Amino acid sequence: MSEEEKKLIRYNIGFFSTAELLTANNLIAIFKQITNTECQQYLCRQIFEEAVHADTFIYCCDSLGLDSKEI
Repeated sequence: MSEEEKKLIRYNIGFFSTAELLTANNLIAIFKQITNTECQQYLCRQIFEEAVHADTFIYCCDSLGLDSKEI
């Protein structure tokens, strides 16, 4: 992979991992305010999905030989 391709991938993964982190933090903040059990279950599911995305980013970094801490 060329340096330009690696740079593009680093920028994309960096952008989306930051967006996922913000989304997860917002969901957790909302979860703490919700008392309805059904709504809490939905938010738990959504928080789980965000965790899957974060794990996918780490997997992509490992697969492509990128430093996830740098990204």
